Amino acid sequence: MTQTWLLLRSTNETWPSSHLPRLCTSYRMGIPRLHVCRATARSTRRSLTRPFASAVRPIAHEIRLDAPVSVYVHWPYCQSKCTYCAFNKYHIPAGGQDHDRMERALLTELRHALTYDPNEDAGGPAFVKRPRRRKLNSVYFGGGTPSLARPLMISKVLEYLRSVCDVPNDMEVTLEGNPTSVEVELLKDFKAAGANRLSLGLQALGDKDLRFFGRDHSAAEAHTAVEKAQGIFHRISLDFIWGRPGQTLAAWESELKRALSFGATHYSLYQLTVERGTPLFKDVAKGAVVVPDDDLAADMYEKTVEMASENGYHQYEVSSFAWHGLETNRSQHNQSYWRGYDYIGIGPGAHGRVYGADGTRFRTFRTLDPNSWMTECETTGQGMRRVVPMTLRQTLEELVLLGLRTMDGVSFGTIRQHAGVEYSIDSIINIAATNDLVSGDLLEWVYATSEMDAAVEVDGRLVRGLRPTRKGLAVIDRVVPEVIA
Repeated sequence: MTQTWLLLRSTNETWPSSHLPRLCTSYRMGIPRLHVCRATARSTRRSLTRPFASAVRPIAHEIRLDAPVSVYVHWPYCQSKCTYCAFNKYHIPAGGQDHDRMERALLTELRHALTYDPNEDAGGPAFVKRPRRRKLNSVYFGGGTPSLARPLMISKVLEYLRSVCDVPNDMEVTLEGNPTSVEVELLKDFKAAGANRLSLGLQALGDKDLRFFGRDHSAAEAHTAVEKAQGIFHRISLDFIWGRPGQTLAAWESELKRALSFGATHYSLYQLTVERGTPLFKDVAKGAVVVPDDDLAADMYEKTVEMASENGYHQYEVSSFAWHGLETNRSQHNQSYWRGYDYIGIGPGAHGRVYGADGTRFRTFRTLDPNSWMTECETTGQGMRRVVPMTLRQTLEELVLLGLRTMDGVSFGTIRQHAGVEYSIDSIINIAATNDLVSGDLLEWVYATSEMDAAVEVDGRLVRGLRPTRKGLAVIDRVVPEVIA
């Protein structure tokens, strides 16, 4: 299968699709309980597909150039490094964080990124200039620990974006933070600086588990942080990790009940990931730590979805739950990834996806080391490490892969916008195999209400998209390879 890329969390880290069998933070659930029995699924003929409606503009990249863009800002420093974390983060330097230098470098790189055409670095010409003022979808300050930055950094970035972009009044601006007493005291200042959504990494509600994770806060601080945050921010997301060594289903059920009682607008409930290069990976490899087996992990996942639903939280992505399922309670920034928007990543190690003016999509990689990155920004105006063009097939496979990790699924209209009018859906989606998965109650076609919003004809019916069932979402990483043609 042609290689695609799996997006990890809001730090924009990516992995090749060849890594689908292994666990990945945030989006890899690794639950093999449900299996697709191809032998028992009804046989289906491979349906003919027809082109998209001719009313759509034939030059897809004209649409992309005017599409909204999201911005991810990476602050790389942490008070301590978690035992499970494989993201690009660094201990605070002995001399402290150089806030002035970091802020200058971020603004320098942001100025470059908003006008940058990757065709030039990829060896091609810059065909047309982007719109003078790009539309913004969202801004996400992640890390690392961005709440260790000054609130002034937030306000500087947002002030510059407002001066050069079209910024909606209600645009989502998320700040990641840890529930330490020092960082919590600055929450009002971060809100005043422009952040309107807070993502708190609680991860666990027991001191023993927090020490195992290498977290720098206590269970008591976690409770205090949530209470204070709810008095400041309306939109709050809380992160928890399940599938910990020695954790029983009953223990997770009890902890999740307490977690849901906080009443946040959003929860990110992840399975513990064993990532190569982390202290946790080494302990597991030595046999010093044993994580729950697949059957127990499946039970924990099912209990997570069940309890979240019973408490009013709608699962809209594998690990993401929004209060009443409201669009305003979802992560608008993460949805920009899943829906195929451009996103600019700035800061050490940040990744991005941007279209060049000729319609080619590119993956961008920033220099990893903070000092090296800052020096490059000071000397060249940006800290780009690598720019990699994506083929159309890689782009479309990624849209299918990420779209099917959400309950909304993948829209053939979105594929149309990325591929152009004449692109045939069955060149990217295996219709016969997908029909088998539909018969197995793992996927379902989204039928069109009119010919104009239909993209493909399947067995005589017009279809405008494909989405997972609840059953299919639990094993979506096993389903997706079957779907890709």
